[in-house]
Amino acid sequence: DELPPALIRQFAATGLIHILSVSGSHMALLFAALQVIGRRLGWPQRVRFIFLVGIVCTYGALSEFAAPVVRSLIMGLISAYGVVLKRRYMGCQALGIAIAGMLLYNPFMVFDLSFRLSCGASAGILLWYSKFQFILQRFPSFLRESLALCASAQILVMPLVLASFQALPVYSFIANLLVAPVLDLVILLGLGSVITGSIWTPLGDIFLYPLQWLLTWAIQGNACLAAFPYSRYWHGALSVTTAAAWYIAAGAVFLKKRQGYIAAGLSSVVWVSGQMVAWLTAPAITVYSFDFGRDSAVCAVTADNRVRLWYNKENFSSREDISYTVIPALQYEGIFALDACTVSGKDTKNTARQLAPYLTAGKVRQCFGRPPGCTVFSGRQPYYLSWGRKEDRFPAGACVEVFKADKTEFFTMPEGVCAWIVHCPYKGREACAAWKQAAAYKGVYCFAPATDGRVRMTYVRNRWLWETYKGARE
Repeated sequence: DELPPALIRQFAATGLIHILSVSGSHMALLFAALQVIGRRLGWPQRVRFIFLVGIVCTYGALSEFAAPVVRSLIMGLISAYGVVLKRRYMGCQALGIAIAGMLLYNPFMVFDLSFRLSCGASAGILLWYSKFQFILQRFPSFLRESLALCASAQILVMPLVLASFQALPVYSFIANLLVAPVLDLVILLGLGSVITGSIWTPLGDIFLYPLQWLLTWAIQGNACLAAFPYSRYWHGALSVTTAAAWYIAAGAVFLKKRQGYIAAGLSSVVWVSGQMVAWLTAPAITVYSFDFGRDSAVCAVTADNRVRLWYNKENFSSREDISYTVIPALQYEGIFALDACTVSGKDTKNTARQLAPYLTAGKVRQCFGRPPGCTVFSGRQPYYLSWGRKEDRFPAGACVEVFKADKTEFFTMPEGVCAWIVHCPYKGREACAAWKQAAAYKGVYCFAPATDGRVRMTYVRNRWLWETYKGARE
């Protein structure tokens, strides 16, 4: 948390951000270092195992037993105990035991992103590392091992990474080849400095002198790679059919030659079918309505990929909400550039400044108070956006979205509206429930992002289709 945001972005761009947190790679280094120390001191296997258990469990406690640390801790202890018993270590079985034990202790851990990424990357290495090494057997050993490790660690978690971070590091292999080994050495020197410094401070300082130079070189080298053009491949979350096609193709390598070709063909059919369905059902316009607490945001994407955003900033909301909520939500939907943007409410200047890197045309309009409404889409059923001004005149048969739906406004709900999307920044769920009750009395659809989550509206074949996290409704 205390690291500079620019440094975090640089490590994210090169795919080495996991090194900044206590992860499985740290535990692996610690296991290896302790095994070497115990072997050098000539300790018996059982004594070495007891020493290792004490140190790594203490290290895990210091890291608050984060999910990747616990997973690595269990697998490492199984491996070390296998050496004591002279049993063969099976990585897949050890990973299965670790996952089963963690989920039995806390079933809700399945929703922990770090747990899924750690287990997915470990499973990818265990399953695909030897496959990639065989494919790359003509390469030199150090290149072959680095390439195989990078590719196998990403193959299972790639759809999850795109859904969570919307970007893939392009220069990850180069960073793992040049920067990661230096950082591994930095971690070992840091551990050595802590251990020796606790005994005698000047002895710990001996480790710090080379560590400073190595750390500076690693950070500068990583920053250089992150500054290269196209250091990250940006992409929204994969569709269900694309993710399914990816996993079918990934699993084809475990089949025999004929079955593998069949699986590869099936993967292509699934992907092409998904693309064809998406093309045939492409809407004239898609409107996203997001729930960001007191703030409100609406994004419209036309068939020719023109994107416009309306954002209303309220009092008593964080100044950084647009960076931490709006931009990731748009990127999840595959939106990385805006053609136009309207910012209303409070602190519009700072809000527009945070959006500036994501605007292509630079058309930013700042409005104060409640600006007049506007027609987002003109069609058989128009889409009208209102800031809660009672003098607005809605088009007949329109789908109307209200940024500020005060509790008293539903008493004057006009006729001829096909659907309402309401944001209630002050009255909250109580006002949303009142709007829905009034709309149901008149037989009109009504959605509230505060209670329904993100609402996605598509205009297909001259009618609106509404989709929420609770299911699709018309």
